[in-house]
Amino acid sequence: MTLTATEYKYVELDEKNVPLIAGTTMKVVELVQAHIAYGWSPAELYLNHRYLTMSQIHSAFAYYWDHKQELDADMQRRFEVDVLTVQDDGRTGMPDPMILDRAIELQRVVFTQDQNFLAIANRLQQEAVNFGGVMSSTLSKKV
Repeated sequence: MTLTATEYKYVELDEKNVPLIAGTTMKVVELVQAHIAYGWSPAELYLNHRYLTMSQIHSAFAYYWDHKQELDADMQRRFEVDVLTVQDDGRTGMPDPMILDRAIELQRVVFTQDQNFLAIANRLQQEAVNFGGVMSSTLSKKV
C-alpha cells in the first residue's frame, strides 16, 4: 500500500486519499466515530486503543477538524446514507433556501450543522411542503 504524507505528523493518505493514522491501519474517521459513539476523550480513546499514542490521537483530531466537512460526509456514506455535498454539487455559497430547494429537486436529505436549515425545514413542514428532511448534527470540539 502506497501512503502519502500530510502536513499532520501522524496522518497519512492511502491511494484512495483516505486518511489513516500513521503506522496503523486505523482510519481517522474510525477514531472520530468512537469519540462520537462513546463520548470518549483522547485519554479514554488511548485506553481503548493502546496501539495508538496520544500524539497520534491528537494529530488525527487536528486533521479531522481541518477536514471536518469531507470526513463527516464520508462517515455518512459509511452508514450507507446517499450523500451529495454542496461542494460536490457545485453549489458552494448558495443561499440556504436554494440549497434546500435543490435537495427537494433531487429528493435528497440535507445533512447540516447550520441551525438555519432547521428553521427553514420547520417553516416548510408548517406549509406542508413535501421534502426529504434535514439531519442536523453538532459535535463538541472538546477533545
